[in-house]
Amino acid sequence: MFKSIYYLVFFLFVMISQAIAADKVALNDDEFPGLKVTETKTYDGGSLWGYMDGGADLYLEYGFQKLTSQTVTCNDVTFQVDIFEMNNPLSAFGIYSVSRFRCKVGSDTLVSNDCLNAYQYQIVSGKYYVNIVNQSGSSKAIGTALQIGRLFEQKLKGQPEVEFPSKIKENLSIDNRVKLKLMMGRLGVQNGYSSWADFLSGWEHYQLWMLPVHDKTLLVLTWNSGGIPPKFKALIEADNESGLPGSAANKDYILAGDQLIVWGN
Repeated sequence: MFKSIYYLVFFLFVMISQAIAADKVALNDDEFPGLKVTETKTYDGGSLWGYMDGGADLYLEYGFQKLTSQTVTCNDVTFQVDIFEMNNPLSAFGIYSVSRFRCKVGSDTLVSNDCLNAYQYQIVSGKYYVNIVNQSGSSKAIGTALQIGRLFEQKLKGQPEVEFPSKIKENLSIDNRVKLKLMMGRLGVQNGYSSWADFLSGWEHYQLWMLPVHDKTLLVLTWNSGGIPPKFKALIEADNESGLPGSAANKDYILAGDQLIVWGN
């Protein structure tokens, strides 16, 4: 009896703590002058399909926990603000990296991992991916989107950030940072770097990083276990080239500890 009460109290404590954390991230009226929240809805893994139709599977593959979707108005502009809480910083950065669209390189944005265009401002911080969309595309809408983004910058301050593989960090620049992709499963690879989809079919628990570097494509494959599975390593090192992507088949790769590093054309 005591154990049952203990687990019930613990469960309620966890649920309340998560609700409080979500409330701290969600937008509220008048957090800056004129900001009004007109609607707030939440979705879990079971209800996400009702909001996103066919797009939910990709989010679930990356590791989705909760979506807080809000409609807000400010300066006579309406915004749809979607706050995705993912499993961890890798999950959040991954879904952000394959969802970016027409980022303005060198734009005056707020954080290193964000993407701004006239109709959309996307931010990733810690385990949160935030998508701020407007239908106007005006300079006023862009300015207000950045104001909303600044609120999230404050709300998410101190969140643990994603750790890039060392080879990726060595080759990041202002110009190619917004092109970095992280794929974490079948759908992610199909959407982000389809030429490796067949090669990685049947494998799980990996991260495929893809970064354009001048006229080459840097690919870094890492694994949740922290090491390359022995059977996968044997496949790469075997003389049989069938089934391997071009650069790996041509032996243009490095097996460095727990990573496969490939330079593709």
